[in-house]
Amino acid sequence: MLVYGTQYKSIPGDYVENYSCPNCGQQQCHSYAHLKSFAFYKIPTIYLGKKVNLACQHCQKHIEQKDLPKELTNKLKKSIGSTFNIVKQFTGIFVFAAFIVFALFMGEKSKETATQYINAPEINDLYIVNIRDIYNFEESARYGALKLIEVEADNYVFKIGSWTSRKATKVERHYKKTTQDFLPNTDTYTKEELLTLLNTGLIRSIER
Repeated sequence: MLVYGTQYKSIPGDYVENYSCPNCGQQQCHSYAHLKSFAFYKIPTIYLGKKVNLACQHCQKHIEQKDLPKELTNKLKKSIGSTFNIVKQFTGIFVFAAFIVFALFMGEKSKETATQYINAPEINDLYIVNIRDIYNFEESARYGALKLIEVEADNYVFKIGSWTSRKATKVERHYKKTTQDFLPNTDTYTKEELLTLLNTGLIRSIER
């Protein structure tokens, strides 16, 4: 699997008139361009250049750009190697960038909501947390839940969930379906401690 590196993309062009194949002499050449780019997870991210070539449909001979007349090369670059065709090949990076921006926006929105919930708590608020790191669990599953059952001044009392998963979203879905799967013991945090856990990423989200 290509994580990052150089990637080539072919763009088909049109038949070329009045050009004879140097191998067979037939005028049956089809044009195409090779776009060279730096790719990240198979998504072209940085445009590195292009070359136009011909392929003879009669003898299957491929004629590289360096062997083509300069006038024909320039003509082909304006058609199949145009800016529009290049941009079309890089739409993936625009989609990827939009996804990253959206994910960052939603992450900040979730953090803002969680901060509001910590400052104005309600009983049964469900905290989706990195329970393995908070309690130094040795199990492979990272995420679990804390359920708010009591608030005394700045002290928040929680039930500790016994059901864990490697994915935070699975924990959220699980505890939306059940009020069980909690340990008998409880744990208490101050408001400042909860805000610290949120800012360090140990609290993933708070569901109400």
